[in-house]
Amino acid sequence: WTSRSGSLVKPWLPYAAGLFWPVGWAVVGRVTPHGRDGSSIESGHKFRKALGDSPYFHGDTIGPLDLSLFGTLKSFVHMRSPPASAVLNQCGLRAWYERCDAAIALTFEQ
Repeated sequence: WTSRSGSLVKPWLPYAAGLFWPVGWAVVGRVTPHGRDGSSIESGHKFRKALGDSPYFHGDTIGPLDLSLFGTLKSFVHMRSPPASAVLNQCGLRAWYERCDAAIALTFEQ
């Protein structure tokens, strides 16, 4: 990049690389199962079944799966997403969501 030709090419390289974005999109778009694995309600019922009678997915304490799912749902609930609210209400995950919210709030208060 220190040569004369390198200094001429370097400013244009990001634009040239940008021309190849359709290739990546075509590959990822064909293998990504967005929506093909069921609706959000179906996924919510699967999560509810996996939760069982435990307060959290990892038992009595909040764990990585709880944090991941809660963080995802929290962002959509914050944006007032009707499907996110439907998952919480129709799948019986509202109590779990509120427990996670309280547990995380306690963590940040300390």
